[in-house]
This record gives sequence, structure tokens and C-alpha cells, in this order.
Amino acid sequence: VGAMKLPLQIDFRDVPPLASVEGEIRRRAARLDHWSPDVTSCHVAVEAEGNRHRIGHAYRLRVRVGVADGEIAVTSQPGDEDIHRAVRTTFE
Repeated sequence: VGAMKLPLQIDFRDVPPLASVEGEIRRRAARLDHWSPDVTSCHVAVEAEGNRHRIGHAYRLRVRVGVADGEIAVTSQPGDEDIHRAVRTTFE
């Protein structure tokens, strides 16, 4: 799968940007180009929930995909402590 041709915006909120997570998001978002010719944009927000210093963060992803006649929004289930799993399950 090549690079996504459409605009992709990735925001990290309350979590430092991680190259491995950004790369995984870019690979999975690139597949949207093949899903439909109506996809016009993709915005992904990676969020760390709460202040859980002793046991780590829980992560949530919010994905908004622009299409010709509107927008598709997906939010992962809150509380996943594995950020890579949160990315995989949100895009599946």
C-alpha cells in the first residue's frame, strides 16, 4: 500500500507523538483511498485519557473521514492501554 493521496491530519493529545504510531496510522489511512473514490480527507486524534501515572495511560482514537456527501466518524472504545492495539481496532 502506497502513501495516502488525500489529506491526512494526525493529532496527538496529552500523549507525545510516537513515530511508530504515526506510521501505523499512515499505513492504515492509506487503505482508505482504495476503499472508496469518495474519500476526501482523514483526521485522526490520538488521545491519552486521564492522569494514570502509576498504571499507564488509557488511549482512545477518534477518526473522521470526509466523503463526498458528508463525514464518517469512528471513536475507539475508551480505556485501551495498548496504543498500537487501539490503532488496529479503530481502523478495523
